[in-house]
Amino acid sequence: MTAPDEKGGHLITLLSKHDPAAALGEGWTRDYGRLDPADADRATLVYVRGSDVPVRVDISRSEDQPHARRIGPGLWATFNPATKDPRLPGLIPALARVEAPAIVRYRPDKRCTFSGAGDDGRKVFVKSFADERAEDLWRDALSLADAADRGAFGFEIAAPVWFDPGANALALAALNGVNAAPLLRGNDGETHAISIARALATILLSGVVTRAAFDAADQLARTRKYAKRFKKCAPQLSPTIERFLHTLDGDDLHNNQAPELLPVHGAPHPQQWLIDGDRLGLVDFDRFGLGHVELDAATFVAELDFENMPATRRNNIGAAFVDEYKRHLNAFDDRVFMIFRAHKHFAKAFKTAIAIRPDRIDRAEAILAGAQELLDGERS
Repeated sequence: MTAPDEKGGHLITLLSKHDPAAALGEGWTRDYGRLDPADADRATLVYVRGSDVPVRVDISRSEDQPHARRIGPGLWATFNPATKDPRLPGLIPALARVEAPAIVRYRPDKRCTFSGAGDDGRKVFVKSFADERAEDLWRDALSLADAADRGAFGFEIAAPVWFDPGANALALAALNGVNAAPLLRGNDGETHAISIARALATILLSGVVTRAAFDAADQLARTRKYAKRFKKCAPQLSPTIERFLHTLDGDDLHNNQAPELLPVHGAPHPQQWLIDGDRLGLVDFDRFGLGHVELDAATFVAELDFENMPATRRNNIGAAFVDEYKRHLNAFDDRVFMIFRAHKHFAKAFKTAIAIRPDRIDRAEAILAGAQELLDGERS
């Protein structure tokens, strides 16, 4: 067990005693919460209630925000609906483009996803972004749709509906099916994992053209960015974080020229898959690009690593997935797979460290230890 949670611990304790939901009224629950890695006396939360617009709550231990309200001793908060996020100026015009819009996921300062009825009455999902990715994602969506029309994939994709450059938003048609994650935890978990692996491998040979690329050097750069913020919010874990980075530096994967990169989804974790009988659907191609063939497999298995099921069961499902995925490839490097998997565990550890929960440091430490074990096992 680590040293006491000196950074963030006091704020989390105060929030446990003075829940901002009390100031919002009945029925509001927290959907998201993160400490500010650079300032442990600040946090950003999101509260949701049915079809109401989510509310962003910015927390501080000092009264230094405009319109801040005191919600407890030494605890101040500002409350704003997602539609007033200054980083999402296109959200309101994007919402106006569909009938009966309903926000399904809001991440402050980054993006907002909502559903609604399109011009033809069919259900669509719309994403409004804070950055200018929407245009690139729209271009990829069109390329993916062309590939799907010629039968390149072993799954269905969400068809592109419209792109609004002024709102920095794009709409995709809704897919049928249920979330795969609960089914993977069920009795037929291995069967579903094999089907998903077989389908996922078809992306690699689809020939879809994309300008984005993400190789091992890019992954290392992202991990280093996380590491800087990780050490600020959990300084007691700095030696362990540095050991992880040192181990990565000792591997030539990140220093040598990447092999041929092929199209990959980028984030095909279990929650991105839909199962509709014997048909599969894959959503959220936000990280689509050219990458190592091992990346998608590592992402899927790394997310599976944290599913709530017995370890033996989880390992069997992961092994079934990897074995099937390999069967459809000319080459697959187990070492590269394990390194990417370790990167994903490290990202999970960082996000746990900034979570609004009293055991954040202990949980982050345990996940970080698992990431190191993956690297050490790969080198042994």
